[in-house]
Amino acid sequence: MKKAARKSREKERRESERSGRKSKRDLCFILLILIATPLVLYWQATDFELVWDDGLHLSSNPHLDSANLENLGHFWKEPFEGLYIPVTYNAWTLINALGTHLFSGPHDPTLYHAANILLHTLNGLLVFALLRLFIKSPWAALAGALLFVVHPVQVESVAYASEFRGLLAACFGFAALLLYAKGRAAHYGKKRRGWPLLCSSVFFFLAVLSKPSAAVLPLLAASLEIFLFRPSLKQLCSRSWLWLWVAFSVAIAVVTSSVQESNQSYPFWAKPLIWMDAISFYLYKLLLPLSLASIYGRTPEHVMGQWWIYVIWAIPVGMGLCLWHFRKKAPLLILAAVIFLLGFLPVSGLKGFTFQSWSTVADRYLYLSMLGVALGIAYAATRMERKWQWSLMAAVILLLGTWSFSVQVPVWENSITLWSRCIEVNPGASRAYNNRAAAFNLGGQPDRAITDLNKSLAINPDYAGAYNNRAVAFNAGGKPDRAITDLNKALAINPDYAGAYNNRGIAFARKQEHDRAISDFSEAIARKPNWATAYNNRGITHDDKQEYDRAISDFNRALSLDPNYVEAYFNRGNVYNDRKEYDRAIADFDRALSLHPGYAGAYLNRGVSYYSKNEHDRAIEDYSRALALNPNNHRIWFARGVSRFLRKEYRPAISDFSRVVLLKPGFAQAYINRAKAYYSIREYGEAFSDLEKAGDLGGSVDPRFLQKVKTKAGR
Repeated sequence: MKKAARKSREKERRESERSGRKSKRDLCFILLILIATPLVLYWQATDFELVWDDGLHLSSNPHLDSANLENLGHFWKEPFEGLYIPVTYNAWTLINALGTHLFSGPHDPTLYHAANILLHTLNGLLVFALLRLFIKSPWAALAGALLFVVHPVQVESVAYASEFRGLLAACFGFAALLLYAKGRAAHYGKKRRGWPLLCSSVFFFLAVLSKPSAAVLPLLAASLEIFLFRPSLKQLCSRSWLWLWVAFSVAIAVVTSSVQESNQSYPFWAKPLIWMDAISFYLYKLLLPLSLASIYGRTPEHVMGQWWIYVIWAIPVGMGLCLWHFRKKAPLLILAAVIFLLGFLPVSGLKGFTFQSWSTVADRYLYLSMLGVALGIAYAATRMERKWQWSLMAAVILLLGTWSFSVQVPVWENSITLWSRCIEVNPGASRAYNNRAAAFNLGGQPDRAITDLNKSLAINPDYAGAYNNRAVAFNAGGKPDRAITDLNKALAINPDYAGAYNNRGIAFARKQEHDRAISDFSEAIARKPNWATAYNNRGITHDDKQEYDRAISDFNRALSLDPNYVEAYFNRGNVYNDRKEYDRAIADFDRALSLHPGYAGAYLNRGVSYYSKNEHDRAIEDYSRALALNPNNHRIWFARGVSRFLRKEYRPAISDFSRVVLLKPGFAQAYINRAKAYYSIREYGEAFSDLEKAGDLGGSVDPRFLQKVKTKAGR
């Protein structure tokens, strides 16, 4: 009997070891899938450009340029551009520093996109760990986690570089929920372990300081505890950690409300209807994610103007009643629904928020809510046989993953593709036409921009931003009067529009109306005191008026606001050139070139500084660098030709002047200078022909030199 018992125990031990090894292999395989899938799906985004307001938060944000204590501390002292998210901005600062020192330079889109992808991958792993709190089968939990990773509504959060804030908040938030559940399990198991709850609170604070919408985490944590441990109401209300979370969430909500004024005004009774509409909209997009866009135009005004707003509430209410009916048979589905609803509660329409003037709904608002969707799918998978679990996972990867990879991710390649997709989905989106036009303006296509802006204004004639952008296109097309007309309309709609004052100042400067231009730049600065661009533009205008001290003062102010402002260094260098302070000018051009090595204009003007110092070798070297970058600029060829002539390099000088007249045949001075070079090498006939040509073009030919050449040429 003893021998049989020993054999039985030995057999059980071996089977337990085999089962343990199999579980470890399965877990490794699952983790490999969860890591590989998002990398394969999203890695194409590392080649994408920055879009939308990425410039506002990333590439044009001067406080990200250096990871020093001053810049890191700046975001903790005050909100930036209406957001108090210091943890996110500090993370971006460190990412930018990494790109500056190790990779291709500051504000590299590749690094920003890679950070998003890696965070989303980590979040997929955390979601799998959270699902395992409720789901016994690792394969069913994998099905839910895969849905979280590959669903097309997640693409915006991953491919949109600025939504790093949401990914980071979710990462800290998921970690906080995991540790909170661990800490509560220790408590209910009569074990005194405070460190999980302490760590979970640290992660919670980091989450809320990454994005304020993470303030729903106390409600999510309470929901998990209720489902896992069934505490009484008294027990739940005694949770000091949760009350600490709630207090911090309220404080952040107050700060966010103070810096994000919502101009949405609609009656109180309408808020539940708008909320129900958002729920119905998201359910539809989850089931049929074919027409996803960055802007849906589903504003409160639009929604309240539709008849269906008064009946669409029946969809979420009906589904809620159905779930409640099965609450005892499928309690996990109740928890999944609660997580789904809580995830986007701060931006559901129950309270106004800034982006609501664009749309109440957005794909990125579902990121936290997708934990609930993943839980629902994982629960459904547990009701299936193993082969059906595999079928479900295959369907998730092949159908949703393929759609995301081939259709939805490429939408975010650049601003043109992004807004073209938005227009395709929502042809009535005035903002989408405006934003695509802004991209056309940046790409040097003002005519295409004007076409889009005409459409934008046809949809919304009171859109100040569209008038402003059309004015930018008119300015670029050499039509300052039409630009001023549009900017007057923009300012009539929004008298505090700093950008419109700035652009009207540019238009007046183009018309040489310098005093009116300076007045407009000053108005822009009065409304936006820390706007380096407006100071730079006013400085240029003061320089045009030869008010050099005022110009330098403005450029200094611009550089104090943005120490890496290339154009301000370049423009201040030009003023120093005008003041004959050539060493100072060279120092500014050096700084501009250190920040932007491909800046042909800086090489040209530094060459002018060296020329003025009679350092012609260095001048020629800079002109040559400028020509390598911009070989069709006749001014650079002319400048190099002059320096070569002064160094008595007559043949090379003639070659440079010949290129000038080829690029700009009406440039009389190039013929005169080439004539002097020909004269110097005793080719008098060629010199005389050039002087005749210069005279025909109205050039100022020295009559004594002309007579001397004529005599030598025997004419």
